[in-house]
Amino acid sequence: MSDEAEVETYTWKDVPGWTESFADFYKQIAAGAVDGDRFVEVGTHVGKSAILMASCLRDAGKKVSFDAIDSYSSPHFDGSPKMWKHYVKLCGVEGFVNLRVVDMVEGAAAYPDGSLAFVFLDADHSKDGTVAAIRAYLPKVRPGGILAGDDYDIFQFPHVVEAVQQELAGRVEFQGRTFICRVPA
Repeated sequence: MSDEAEVETYTWKDVPGWTESFADFYKQIAAGAVDGDRFVEVGTHVGKSAILMASCLRDAGKKVSFDAIDSYSSPHFDGSPKMWKHYVKLCGVEGFVNLRVVDMVEGAAAYPDGSLAFVFLDADHSKDGTVAAIRAYLPKVRPGGILAGDDYDIFQFPHVVEAVQQELAGRVEFQGRTFICRVPA
C-alpha cells in the first residue's frame, strides 16, 4: 500500500492511545474554534488525541495554531516523537499540529498570559504534577477560553481529582472524566 493510500484511510481511531473518553468534547471545541485561536495539548503520547483535534480543525477549515507538548520522559508509556510524527503523517494532519518536546511546565513559558483559547491537560497524573500544570497553564488561557483535562476519576486517578479540587474548586464542570474550567470573559 502506498503512503498516499494510507493517508486516505488512516484516522485517529487507528492510532494507539486513550481518547474515547473526551473525543466528543474535542469535537465540540474544534467546532467552536475561531480562526486565529491558539490551542495546546499537554501530554500527547503517540498523538491520538492531537490527531483527532487536528483532523477536526482541518475538516472544518479552521486556521488554528495547535501545539502538542510532551517531554517523553515517562517510564510508563512507550511513546516517542518519531512515533508521533509517523502517525500524524499517516493521518494526513501534518501542518495542523506542531509537536514540542519539552517539560510540560517549562513549555508553558512559550505562551504569553491570556493568549490561549484552549488548553487540555493529560500528562503527569500525580497530584504535584497536575497542580503544577494547572498553575502553569491557567494564566495562559484568555478570558472566555478553556482549561480542561482528562482522567478526573477518583478510583483510577485520585491524585488528579485532589489537584483539580484544590486548584479549581467551584470553577469546574464535568463531561464524563473530563474536567472543564471556563475562564470568565
